[in-house]
Amino acid sequence: MTTTRSQAEIDKIVREHSNTLGKISSFMDETRQSFAEIREVLEEIRRPKHSEGPSGVNFDTSNGSRADRLYRFGKIEFPKFDGTEDVEDWVSKCEHYFDVDDTPEAYKVRYAVINLEGKAIKWHNNFIKNRLITGVTWSEYSRTIIDRFSSTLFQDGMGILISTTQTGTLEDYCDKFDENLLRVTISEEYAVNIFLRGLKPELSGLVRVLDPKSMKQAYMLAKKQI
Repeated sequence: MTTTRSQAEIDKIVREHSNTLGKISSFMDETRQSFAEIREVLEEIRRPKHSEGPSGVNFDTSNGSRADRLYRFGKIEFPKFDGTEDVEDWVSKCEHYFDVDDTPEAYKVRYAVINLEGKAIKWHNNFIKNRLITGVTWSEYSRTIIDRFSSTLFQDGMGILISTTQTGTLEDYCDKFDENLLRVTISEEYAVNIFLRGLKPELSGLVRVLDPKSMKQAYMLAKKQI
């Protein structure tokens, strides 16, 4: 009876040890898995990073300046366009954004497209229907969208500029003159002459005597006379 009892106790101890060894083995497996995951994380940290751009395209951010540009994307609001606003103004804002962001040429159109709304996105869908967007340059895209939505494209830009006159405040006139000056390509000397002619007579004479050589001087001298 004593021998049987001792054997039972031994069997119990063996089972307990076996269970303990099983738990230790399981713990070691989990520990190895944890170390493997930690190693993967460390390797990922050392590996050059890629961040997703606004169009879902991955950019290499191992270059610090590019990472800064991607950070700025969240800080600089990209202009939106719905087809009812001034398309030339929108294109100008886009190009300013591209300059600040140093946007790669291949992504300019994609950036612009995700900010189209209303009539503009419907136009885009028709425009891109039978072609790949990767084959469209920003130069072509901007010209085409201007052709579609511009309300001033076929107007006489020079005629509009020459007919611009000061009827209210000087500030309002300067704003309107700046807007209309963008429609034409002329020498600064000629632009100054047209600007002076558009001022109210009593102000035009005073500024003309001071003989401004640039638009900056013309604006400054005109403001000093009021």
